[in-house]
Amino acid sequence: MSSESKRSRLGTEVEKWIVDARQGDREALGRLLEMCRHYLLAVANKELTPALWAKVAPSDIVQDTLLEAGRDFRAFHGGNEEELLAWLRGILRHNVANVRRHFETGKREVVREVSLEESTALSFETPSREAQAREQDEQLAQAIEQLPEHYRQVLLWHTTEHLTFTQIADKLGSTTDAVRKLWGRAVEELAKLLDSPHESA
Repeated sequence: MSSESKRSRLGTEVEKWIVDARQGDREALGRLLEMCRHYLLAVANKELTPALWAKVAPSDIVQDTLLEAGRDFRAFHGGNEEELLAWLRGILRHNVANVRRHFETGKREVVREVSLEESTALSFETPSREAQAREQDEQLAQAIEQLPEHYRQVLLWHTTEHLTFTQIADKLGSTTDAVRKLWGRAVEELAKLLDSPHESA
């Protein structure tokens, strides 16, 4: 089976999982959210400023985002993968803003400082967890660097610059559907590299 036909089949499965999850199927919901983890990790790495990296790991922001999405999935009204990712991206950016606000407020009013776990329900205080998160972040950066240029570019435009597939298609002189498939292959390749860090090194 070609990569394009696999991607098409996955898109159909995702749409079915969304329907099932909306009807209360927790297994389908779990598959949906886990499928989006690598993508959200890439977004979190770009959204967090260098100053915040010393205080919170992108992987913790992602975990909190997935927990919130699972809890509030009824608020999602989309029907496909692109709409799901856009919804999750919004939750993640809201969480990043909360973390940024927390630490900026803490600098101004030290007396009111509370732990990040208390204020955002994230837990990342232990050295072992922090070390594990840093390792995951390094693996993500290395995996992105190993991607072919056209994969890196479409990920950059869609994830960092927040361009739509139609806008990217205009840049490339291509079609929206072709760009969507290209982005899907880029995400799949990134996931493979992250799943096999030693083999890809």
